[in-house]
Amino acid sequence: MSFALLAPFTSLAQDSLYELCPLLLFERESELDELALAIQLDETRLALAEEIFVLQNGLWKNDMVERLTYLEAKHHRDVAAVSLERARWRLERQQAVVRQFRLGCAGVSEEDKAQQRTLAIKEAHRRYLAADCEVRALDVAVVEVNLGHHQEDLKSVINLQQNDIASREQVMFAERDVEMLIEQLEQARQRAEHCPAAKIRPAPVP
Repeated sequence: MSFALLAPFTSLAQDSLYELCPLLLFERESELDELALAIQLDETRLALAEEIFVLQNGLWKNDMVERLTYLEAKHHRDVAAVSLERARWRLERQQAVVRQFRLGCAGVSEEDKAQQRTLAIKEAHRRYLAADCEVRALDVAVVEVNLGHHQEDLKSVINLQQNDIASREQVMFAERDVEMLIEQLEQARQRAEHCPAAKIRPAPVP
């Protein structure tokens, strides 16, 4: 949520808005703390996924594990890596939100300082939009990783069916998973393409 969203209310009930500022700012800062903690957890997940992948990759090269086991480890590693990068951009986006709230809730009486604050709010809003675009792009990357994994899984299931190991129903389920991910990918790409950040110029330095 951007502080800019509160603008329509300032002319109607500015005093009431400022009374709400401490609560609104507290909620945004709490979300910021949660995102920072989530990054720590994602870093731990990635480190563990990387260790498992290195192990499975070595076993795969020596023909000691099945291909599906190797692909599963690779999938977990790739998803963990993209998820960590996405979490970092979500933190950047939330930092911009908090910055807007802090600036917007600060009372400024002098005109020159008010102008500086307005420019700073615009710059924070630009940072928010830019970070949001990165998050949308990484939403696409997550689906692409999942789609690639399920396409490989579908190939394996088809091969197993041809050898009378997997059933037709298993192939159908695998095909459905791929089709659903293709739809998700199209939706994610549309959201990324409609990102408005490219239309926002950096605010001039006062």
